[in-house]
Amino acid sequence: MDRTNTATLSRSRRARTLSALLASIILAYSGCGGGGVGATNDDGEFSGGTVGGFEVRPTRIDSGDRMSIRAEIRDVNESGVIVKFRYPAGLSYIRSTARLESAGDVVEIAPAVSATVDTVKYLVFDFAAESFGRDRRGRVSLQLEGISLVRNGTVAVDADYNDPNRRIGEEFTAESPRFDPARSQSIEVRDTSGATPTPTPAT
Repeated sequence: MDRTNTATLSRSRRARTLSALLASIILAYSGCGGGGVGATNDDGEFSGGTVGGFEVRPTRIDSGDRMSIRAEIRDVNESGVIVKFRYPAGLSYIRSTARLESAGDVVEIAPAVSATVDTVKYLVFDFAAESFGRDRRGRVSLQLEGISLVRNGTVAVDADYNDPNRRIGEEFTAESPRFDPARSQSIEVRDTSGATPTPTPAT
């Protein structure tokens, strides 16, 4: 075999080897998996959904008055979502005011958990993905009543992954609420009775 044919054969073998190597790299990368349903968030936990708009009206009330809370929930995981609200102990949830609006329907909902931890309260709602319709989105609303003085308070919402293998009592506890606010709003409750103001922890 002359030198020309030997050089051509050598280049051909190198090209085939390089092509095989590139194909292996592409296959290995594609096998790593990516986002979509079951993707993890920055904390390494499965994402239950996204909080879009968040509205509190009015943000300043007198004791005995009410404020309305609305949270837009989007991109709900196929396993469902847990929606948590946190607010100062100077506010109280008004029973039978919680609603879920989705796909043109409005249904009354009730919190799966209601808890008080120090100077804050939590309302926790446990949803299946089907509750949010085909588009996997909807609006959760409720009303709170001012019961005592609150200065520099905060109402906040969080949406977490709903593990189908765990009960709600395992996913949320007063000792470990695992609350990372997705959206929040400063609020105030005025009270002329001279009550001690309710402090609010930093978010």
